Amino acid sequence: MAKKRKLVLCDVDKTIVGVDYKPNSPDFFDSILSFQSDDMLIGLNSDSPMLRMQQWATDFGMRGPIISELGGVISYQGKTIFLRDNDPWSKLFSLVVNRIRLAFPEIRLLICDPTAFVRDVGEIDSPDSDWVILNSLRMVSFACLFRKLVDRRLVINNDLSELVSKFVLSIVDEIGMRPYLSQPDINHDYGIMILHEKGASKSWAIDDIKRMFPDSQIYMIGDSMGDFMADESILQCAVGNASAEYKSHCQPELVAPANKEFTRGVEHLLARIAKI
Repeated sequence: MAKKRKLVLCDVDKTIVGVDYKPNSPDFFDSILSFQSDDMLIGLNSDSPMLRMQQWATDFGMRGPIISELGGVISYQGKTIFLRDNDPWSKLFSLVVNRIRLAFPEIRLLICDPTAFVRDVGEIDSPDSDWVILNSLRMVSFACLFRKLVDRRLVINNDLSELVSKFVLSIVDEIGMRPYLSQPDINHDYGIMILHEKGASKSWAIDDIKRMFPDSQIYMIGDSMGDFMADESILQCAVGNASAEYKSHCQPELVAPANKEFTRGVEHLLARIAKI
């Protein structure tokens, strides 16, 4: 019997890259090039916005589908499919921008691609100050980062996170959006607040992906239960730094050794999948 075509989907944060948004293997592009073929496509499935993930895919040499914003948007071969409504998020974003400028004039408000900014920025020649960085790339979700400039470098500011997160949620309540949302994700490891539609998950787009690739075995490489696909036909794979709970849902041969963290773990798993 011929082997099934393979479709490998990878999480990004704490799977391909660490908290510095950088891979920990200099050979990742070459690894993707060596494993990817007509019989094994490699793509992404993450909470990051589509434009950011398309850049990751280009940088990594991936040719498979991209699922972004917890199943909200799919892109493959130049076609983009929206699975959630954009209008409420555009309204919320505009209100937050205008209200923060009025309520917190002392805060530096930056609107950009936060991943690129935080990864690439060096020293900033400016007095110590609080910064809110709004993600301008998201289309069906909302996110902002909280930083403090100390001695010319930005560091995570969780005190600011608590203050501004409450302010943003007051706007959410004002426009009646709270029942529409899942529990706010305020992540102190990244100094970020993310809002999604209720029920949003990385599994949201899987039915569409299965229709697009009906004869493929799908693998999901991740690090936490947020990467778990509620579908028994999908094989879960864990990088070395993954949580014990997530690893327990993976077949033993699809769990990378503990020392194969982040990108090195993905490389290890791709080599294993290629042999199956």
